[in-house]
Amino acid sequence: MRVIVPPRTSAEFIWRFRAWPAAYSDLPSRGVPRFNSHTARRFAVQVIASMLPVLLGVLPPVHAAQSTTLVVRETAGIRRFAYPVGAEIRLDPPAVAGSRFRLTEGAVEGGKAIPGQFRTPQEAGGEASLVSLDFEGSFMPFEARSYRVEYGLDVEAGPEPARGLTVEESTEVFLVSSGPHLVWEVPRSLAGLLRSVRAAKGEFLRADSTGLSFLARDGTVRSLSSTSPGRIAKRGPIACRLRWDLESVAGEGRSIRSIVELEIPRSKSWVRVDWSLADSQGVVRGFGAEVHLRLDGDVAFADFGADSLVYAALPRGQGASFRAGLPTLAHRLGGKPFWEILRGPEGKLEPYAASGLTGLRNVEGWAHLMDPERCTAAAVADFAKLTLDRIDVRQDGRCRIWREHLTEDASRSTGSGTKSLRFWLHFVDFPPHVGAVTSPQSMAAPLEVKAASTGEK
Repeated sequence: MRVIVPPRTSAEFIWRFRAWPAAYSDLPSRGVPRFNSHTARRFAVQVIASMLPVLLGVLPPVHAAQSTTLVVRETAGIRRFAYPVGAEIRLDPPAVAGSRFRLTEGAVEGGKAIPGQFRTPQEAGGEASLVSLDFEGSFMPFEARSYRVEYGLDVEAGPEPARGLTVEESTEVFLVSSGPHLVWEVPRSLAGLLRSVRAAKGEFLRADSTGLSFLARDGTVRSLSSTSPGRIAKRGPIACRLRWDLESVAGEGRSIRSIVELEIPRSKSWVRVDWSLADSQGVVRGFGAEVHLRLDGDVAFADFGADSLVYAALPRGQGASFRAGLPTLAHRLGGKPFWEILRGPEGKLEPYAASGLTGLRNVEGWAHLMDPERCTAAAVADFAKLTLDRIDVRQDGRCRIWREHLTEDASRSTGSGTKSLRFWLHFVDFPPHVGAVTSPQSMAAPLEVKAASTGEK
């Protein structure tokens, strides 16, 4: 007696079904299959036995491997070396539970696999309609390059770096390490923003940084800290991301909600900070961050990226302030410059450099603060494009980034009262021309990533 073995997968069922007409015909010369009553009964039994598991949902469904094409473009005219590339990719169709991901060079199948970090959020039913991708690439100025993302159950998983970022957590801090020579300590309460940044030549920070803060409408400055411990959104090895969702009292019986994310890439010694603040009632007049850098000596050195480079020496007790706002606002305020840099003793700053009033719309928005051993670069995204922004530095190592919206109406124009600030802090050896490898301009101008197409492999 012949034992009928049901197929193990839907694909095997389809293959058997294709083969049955040939198996049960006597293949006459005219090629027309002939069935007698006995073979017809056997054929019917086979079909029913094979389809029953499919009808009952026992067999896994057939899922064709899918792919999507990305185009990565350098848009600032700056050469990039091992530059971090990050993207959130919409998957259509969604990736089923257990899917594997692979990143290859070029837009066609069969390209060289390159290391990539894929992370999918947990969704109902195990499917993922969104995937986070991080990798690294070197680009010539204005170069564009295509990549292919493949995903599915039958896709061979792509490689990840053998070495990279690691994250440990205790009750008080997140410890992010990039090998033994670069270690970040981030307080879980977010108080002070960063507790420590240790590199091969020592510590970059002092212990009393203010961290994130905001200026409420009642005139009080309030530090941002969290009663929740934050969470790890990405664990590396190519990129690490920490996230806080918090609520703060803003005076007058009102509160604001904030989302803060810190992202650290493997290939660079910088941290990117994203602060999104929901202020539907317009109670926040300004917000920003201050860190206290460890500088030695009686003189600090500063560079500022306006529409040109401005540099200054800061003797003991002195500081400088780089300020910029909309050109139309400059005219409205009686002809004040679009951007200006002030320098002098604390509380007695005087004009040092300034722009004219016409034709100056491209302010880079970065600063260096240095001693003969260390350099920290601070850069602000969209500096002075829709807001009044400033970077303040002092000889004692204080570095402050601050943003103010023009009016309450201007803040509401960003959508439901949402205000946002993105900035970078890059910790390198002095001089930055050697220690940084990359420039502040490139730090504040990430590579552009766009999805080109999606389909079956």
